[in-house]
Amino acid sequence: MSKKIMSMILVLIGVVSGIVFLRFQGTIPLPVEIGLKIMPTFTMCAWLFINKLDNKNWLVFTGLIFSFLCDISMSLPGTMFLTPGIGCNMLSLIFFTVYFLHSGRNLRLIRVIPFAIIMGILFGILYNYLGANKIPVLVYCILYIVFLWRASARLGDNSILVRSQLICFFGSLIIALSDSLLSMVLFGVVGKIFLLQIVIMCLWWTGLFLMMVTARIEKKKIV
Repeated sequence: MSKKIMSMILVLIGVVSGIVFLRFQGTIPLPVEIGLKIMPTFTMCAWLFINKLDNKNWLVFTGLIFSFLCDISMSLPGTMFLTPGIGCNMLSLIFFTVYFLHSGRNLRLIRVIPFAIIMGILFGILYNYLGANKIPVLVYCILYIVFLWRASARLGDNSILVRSQLICFFGSLIIALSDSLLSMVLFGVVGKIFLLQIVIMCLWWTGLFLMMVTARIEKKKIV
């Protein structure tokens, strides 16, 4: 079977699984629900694997693995799995950020400022709802500042294809938006509105998909 056909099959499996999960979540057995939830991210990992991992995009591959481990933890009943889920998501951010550092080394410190402001506002909104989680969430926000800064630092880098720069940057923004909305739900700032949960998952999968794409299409202009 050709890589093109296999890629189409993986995309179809991921999309159908995501739609079925969003439609029937909460009404089907938990193992089935978790399987459907992680399938889109699993197919992204499979797509990167069959299209050849190299000495850089394995970092995105590993980040995606931690992302679906996060999805598993967040789906399990009770609060004891919340911390492992947050830990897996932190590790995914670290691997994505290291990938950004490998592919774009320009410092561009000025670009830290808008993301520090945005994450500072988010932390301020969450602060009174965090209880004993203030320090872990602060660390989480700092990780996101670095993640978004390094994604933005690739913009304008002549050694990276423009489409890879843009896809990566917008993917990072979408992931950050998804997690920001999720944090407000988890800590009770907003209620568990069904439509909002759908938006969060759609943003999450879209952002991860864009991470996967940029890891595959990035090519140096000058070899």
